[in-house]
Amino acid sequence: MANDDRGGARERGTNSYCFFVAVWGEKYIRSFLDCCLPSQFADGNLPALAGRDVAYLIYTRPEDEAMLERAPAVQTLRRHAAVEIRTFTDERLQRDGYMLDGYVGNLVRMTWCTQDALRSRRGVDSAFFFLNPDSVWANGAFRHADELQQKGVRAVMALGLITVRPRILAALEKFTRSDRPGVIDIAPRELVRITLENLHPLSMARFTTRSGNRFRSAFFWPVGDEGLVTRNFFLHPICVRPRHHLESLNCTVDYRFVQQVGIRPEETAVVDDSDDLFYVDLAESDHVPKAYPLAPYTRRSQLDYMAQNTDEWHRDLFGATKVLVHAAPIHAGWAPVAEESDRFLRELYADLQAHQHAFEVRAANLPAPTLAALARAGEPPLPAPAPSSRRLRAVRRLARLAAKPILAPRRTARNLLRRLVHRLLAPIYRRIEGLEAHAAALQNHLHGVERELTRVEAAALTAYDSLGITWDAPPDQFKPFVIMLEYEMRRRFAHLEREIEKLQPAAPHLNGRHFCGIHVRDDAITARTS
Repeated sequence: MANDDRGGARERGTNSYCFFVAVWGEKYIRSFLDCCLPSQFADGNLPALAGRDVAYLIYTRPEDEAMLERAPAVQTLRRHAAVEIRTFTDERLQRDGYMLDGYVGNLVRMTWCTQDALRSRRGVDSAFFFLNPDSVWANGAFRHADELQQKGVRAVMALGLITVRPRILAALEKFTRSDRPGVIDIAPRELVRITLENLHPLSMARFTTRSGNRFRSAFFWPVGDEGLVTRNFFLHPICVRPRHHLESLNCTVDYRFVQQVGIRPEETAVVDDSDDLFYVDLAESDHVPKAYPLAPYTRRSQLDYMAQNTDEWHRDLFGATKVLVHAAPIHAGWAPVAEESDRFLRELYADLQAHQHAFEVRAANLPAPTLAALARAGEPPLPAPAPSSRRLRAVRRLARLAAKPILAPRRTARNLLRRLVHRLLAPIYRRIEGLEAHAAALQNHLHGVERELTRVEAAALTAYDSLGITWDAPPDQFKPFVIMLEYEMRRRFAHLEREIEKLQPAAPHLNGRHFCGIHVRDDAITARTS
């Protein structure tokens, strides 16, 4: 259930809702109409708000308005809400002073649309649903948010996992209602199940091991193939009823919007169980490839990030809440994983207390800019002092060395990929080579290991093909592939460990044997699979 049981009296909720979404481009509009919007027609979503005053604003470009107007899904939507399609242009946003370059430009466009939707209801006591155009909702999500809002909760915060778009679209086909075409009806646990099979590399980067993880604001621990225990500093505001109006937004809505509109922590509910409310976002496999570090962040980098970008809300309310994402009932096996997440966060927060002081000292000791620099428009950084001739020669030498892999990307990328795949798969090959010669008693239980290896290799090739990487591609484009391969290997290793557990009764017959990374000693079977 949602973590909303903090003390304090609450006022009653409102019956006025404003849904809004920004979507443009034929590819994304088609995904929104064929998959995302139909999931909102499940009985526990928009139909559950019958009797409420529901407005639904769709923001798009002028050239895409006609496609939305004539879409059957939009006509179905009009039966549940008062629909208004609004248009925007880049020229309009640029006149307002917005910069629209690259991926950040898309965030700016969506923030502008959010701001316009909030202004449209100024003076009206409304609760806003912040929708992404790429979100698929499990049945019951909107009903749960409405129930919390009617109890006086002003902000409903939830976790959405990022998934690979084409795979989720294919998996959702069987959940289209035969008796109601155009409606996708999927239960939370079913959506979790197909999500765990189709996680995006950005979600995989959040998995936390003893060496850390590749994402500094979210931490995931898997519980077998059943689900995840997660801790998150930033959650998406699903439904927000602002206490006062903001004329302009100075941040994305998942950063400090809830705090800025006058909502108190006791008026905020964090959805901590996917059975109550669950949704996923869709993205291409190579979405923002520069966001994938291939090595875990250092502890200092993690602590610097927390000191600069998180506050008490993020750490003590959002991060302190365990969000459980599960495809099966919760059982006692989840407790050790939950305790591991508690221990990880306690150690992280303890390190942060000492680190914040050091971080503040480092910031205080930074050289102050000169008056001349402050007088210049935009306050550009001061130029660095010119290096000495010896330093300049060293810099040039390093630049030439760094340029070699860039000047020969085809050969370098091919060799890098071969070495990487060989290094990742070599331990598995070594462990499997001795099975035929030494594992007569294990063959009945471990015959699936070779199939698992084949699936790993097939998954690697599938991931590589789905990314559309060419041999002369920039190195950043290889990062999602590497993360997907590593994640798939971890899953197969976990499966192998579970198979080995089944062999413990046979251990007395194999005492002292050591082969394929499997060691039998003192009537116990172990495997090195980390």
